[in-house]
Parts: sequence; C-alpha cells; structure tokens
Amino acid sequence: MSSLMLGHEPRRWNEADTPTARGRRFVALLDAAAFGEVRPGPVRLVDEFELPSRDGAERAGWPDFALLWDDRILLIELKAEPGSHSPGQCERYLSLARHHHPGRQVDLLYVTPTMAVKALSGAPEGCHYVHTTWAAVLPHIAEAWAGTEARAESELATFLGDYLPRLDRPRAQRASSSPADGNGREAATSPGSSEQVKPPGMPTVLRTLLETAALVQSDRRQRGVDLLDQDPESLEAVRIQGRDLLRTGPVHDGIAITHVQPWIWRAVTSTGEALTESGRATGYELRLSPYRAPVAAAEPSR
Repeated sequence: MSSLMLGHEPRRWNEADTPTARGRRFVALLDAAAFGEVRPGPVRLVDEFELPSRDGAERAGWPDFALLWDDRILLIELKAEPGSHSPGQCERYLSLARHHHPGRQVDLLYVTPTMAVKALSGAPEGCHYVHTTWAAVLPHIAEAWAGTEARAESELATFLGDYLPRLDRPRAQRASSSPADGNGREAATSPGSSEQVKPPGMPTVLRTLLETAALVQSDRRQRGVDLLDQDPESLEAVRIQGRDLLRTGPVHDGIAITHVQPWIWRAVTSTGEALTESGRATGYELRLSPYRAPVAAAEPSR
C-alpha cells in the first residue's frame, strides 16, 4: 500500500514522504468515505509512524501509516487477520498521538477483514475513529489507479485487487504462495501486521540479546542487536522484554549482567551511525549500552 501511494518503496520507518497524484487521490477517496471530508492542502505519508513511549515504561505505538497535514494527523492501522486484532490498541494509539501532537486533530482509520469490532472505550475527547474493511477500501484503489500507464503501479493495483478479497477467507483457503514485498516478506504478513509482534523466534532473539549484553558488560562497549525482518512493534517488544530480563541480573557464561540496558537508536535523533544491517535499512535499531548504575535502580530506557 505504501509503495503504491508513494510510487516507490518506503525508505525508512517513520520517514515522511510525498504521495503521488494518484496516491493523494486515493487518500481523498478514503478520507471522504470514512470521515465525510477531503482535507485541503499538502499531505505527507509516513510508513511505520512512531508514537514514542511517554515514560519509557509503557509500550510505544507504531501505526502502519500516518497522513500528516499542518493541522491534522490521520492514523491508519491495518490488519490482515481477524485474530490479530488487539483490544485497546487503537485507544493507545490515539492517546499517544494526542499527547505528542496536542495542536493537531487526531483521527484513526482501522482497516480489517470483514469482522465485528467493539466500539472504542476511553479514546481521547475530540478524536475520531472509523472501522472499515478491505472490501470497502478496494474500490478506492481501483478508482485511484484506473488507467495508470505506470506498469509497476498497474501490476501492484491488480495484485491488490486479487489478493485483498482473500483476506475474508480463512488462511488455509488462500493461495499457497503470495508475491513478496520489497523486504522479502509475503504480502499477507507485511511490516506492521501484529501477526509479527510475537514471532516464533522471539526466545532466540532474547538469547542473542543476552549474549550481546554479556559482551557489553565485559568490555563496556556499546553494541547493536541485528533484528532483521522485524517490524517496529516487534522491535519495541524485544526492548521491553530485554529490559525486564536484564533487570533480573542474569548470568551468561559466568558473567553477571548488572549494568547494561537496551534502548532504541534512531537515525534522525540519535548521534552516530547505525551499527547493524537492520539499523541501516530502517533507521532504527536495538542498542545495548553500559550504565554506571545497576540497571535495577536505573530509570526506564526509551
């Protein structure tokens, strides 16, 4: 979806870019159908939009998309599976967005397969929320990219027109193979899908984190943990689980890990260069740094 709207693959997480004319047309159609209006003025699209933790202890938010105007933010959260619905996720996104962007109108569009979703509870006052389905979005894709002469756009729009209706079927009834996106993932499990929030390899990731933390504890040198093929929600989950694990003072290969904490390095706001392949690709990476104070007594890391 982001590649179709931008005319190229998104470069990095949380990086604003300008949609094409057809991408802006799609945004206008989507906005009018969901919220009954078309927002004037230039709009920027962010793929994997970061809503940072307010205190380092809570979990950060990562809506799949954000559309940014000078006075408004439209968050878009996508689900490919009914089972990936997470109660309270949309409320958390709205609350974080309102906190970080108090001067803007904040709205959220939740796109899922055909399914019943309970009304929001506890959403910030003044925020608008709409739940829609892939079946309702599909005509807007067809209209916005009708007659395009760009072969890649035409092929991608055709693929989505064929694939999206399948999301209403059980996974076992879908085609056994799906075209992969630019990161080598199947389209059914694209970045941002909460299906990847707790991947099967998570225990292995934590073991890698523990091994790396032991090295940091020994030589007091900061290191990155290469989390290839991880989406932002998974990165945040590893940070939190790693933080909790390291606060217990674990021992690895005879080394007591007592002064190491994980945090998220960001290309835009942090100093230095990425230390890992995943950091260079996405602009975000998990770092492990030595701390003077024992981590059990340290402030939560962001």
